[in-house]
Amino acid sequence: MSDTPSKPRVYVNALFCDTVIKESESNLLTAVRITDGYTINPLAVPPRLPDGTLDHEHPLMVFQPLRLSAVFNFRTEQPSEFSFVIKGTRPSGKPLSSSTPTPVMMRTGAGAEGNILNVSFTMSTDEPGDYWFEFWIDDEIATKVPIRIIHGAAAVALGPESELASPPVPAKNPGK
Repeated sequence: MSDTPSKPRVYVNALFCDTVIKESESNLLTAVRITDGYTINPLAVPPRLPDGTLDHEHPLMVFQPLRLSAVFNFRTEQPSEFSFVIKGTRPSGKPLSSSTPTPVMMRTGAGAEGNILNVSFTMSTDEPGDYWFEFWIDDEIATKVPIRIIHGAAAVALGPESELASPPVPAKNPGK
């Protein structure tokens, strides 16, 4: 049996929201519109054909990045110091970021003397499905939470010189 004491377990809670309001005097946080998913409506951008007209039948679908806020809570039963990393995974299983996440050192007190992080970030939305965020504490997974991205109907994009890029709507009963 080892004489080295084991490190306290770190409890992690994470929630995603549209925005976080931080009170200046008390530092209390208010999460606004807590959610587990978003519907993303791509922009349908018709390319220009060689004759200068717009190709409405083969538009490029552009999925804009999503700006998110999040609140992460870290709690331990005893004071502790640990490193943590967040790793994102796309619905396809590929990493959300091409760079290797850098571990961050954290300290907590006991019980309610934990650590709360208010984070904002941008994520890609080009794949529909669940994007998983894994929370690693000292190289072990502590928890994981998903954000679901649903692809909605394409929004109409405006073309150059503000011409409407959607195809013309045929007139009803032409010639009458």
